[in-house]
Amino acid sequence: MKLYLVRHGEALSSDTLTPVGIEETESVAKHLKECGGIEIDEILHSAKTRAKQTAKILGKRLAPDVTLIEREGMKPMDSIESILEEIHTFDRNVMLVGHLPFMERLLTTLLFYEERPSPVTFCGSCIVCLEGENNNWMISWIFSPTLV
Repeated sequence: MKLYLVRHGEALSSDTLTPVGIEETESVAKHLKECGGIEIDEILHSAKTRAKQTAKILGKRLAPDVTLIEREGMKPMDSIESILEEIHTFDRNVMLVGHLPFMERLLTTLLFYEERPSPVTFCGSCIVCLEGENNNWMISWIFSPTLV
């Protein structure tokens, strides 16, 4: 199973993506599609507009028929406990689109079983692909707009 952790694209203080944020997210999605694409069965995103916009762009480009689900509990300072419990029930490839520091805390807890400094710098529109299940996760790849 694959779990994709995504930080929303660059945003304005009004919570919407900037033109650069839109362009970088589209560029990341286009490049991944050209490289053979990725399998996504579901996209969960936070209720904040910038995460929803990022999820829509990625879904449209990478998996046009994918279900997008707005999920509470994925805002920047929310606890990761409820999403950790949900991840343990996944039997499909899921993309989570959210914010910092939430994504960093989730990543380190999945990898190291505790919150600690992240081994990954989540720039805007960055995607970290994890493979595994339950309490056994590893980073498969990382892709960011700076690589395009």
